[in-house]
Amino acid sequence: MHIQLAKMTGATNVICIDVKEERLKTASEVGADHVIDASKENQLNKVKELTNGLGADVVIEAVGLPQTWESAVEMTRKAGTTILFGGCPSGTKITIDTERIHYGDLTIKGIFHHTPRSVKRAYELITSGMFKGKPLITGKMTLPKLEQALRLMIEGKCIKMAIVPDAF
Repeated sequence: MHIQLAKMTGATNVICIDVKEERLKTASEVGADHVIDASKENQLNKVKELTNGLGADVVIEAVGLPQTWESAVEMTRKAGTTILFGGCPSGTKITIDTERIHYGDLTIKGIFHHTPRSVKRAYELITSGMFKGKPLITGKMTLPKLEQALRLMIEGKCIKMAIVPDAF
């Protein structure tokens, strides 16, 4: 989702990092210019390589793990922005080099994404055809299996799951 939104707002060099081949393939399909398999490559070194040693202008962390939050900050260039979209469990702590934030002039934003305005905007993008939702839906389950569907998404075994009503 973030890849498509970045492209829609003018990003020209979108990098996606993941450890799942299926997700990286989908990222390429929806517009990522580069994909990095974090299970095979050093993601920080690769981002630096792809950005001429600077780091990314904007880094969006969408996993919600302390180590990915910390990595996201490290991948952000001086005067860049890190967006912490993936929520870590309550009580989680991270360690960030304060010199990097202060002298690197970094902006770090936490984002909660389920506001009525964001849901309305998502609906508008999907129904307009500007946003490609179909490649993100990698499975389908009925409403009674909602808990199972959510578990599969949490475990990274699918990207998004379509929930459909039971047959009549």
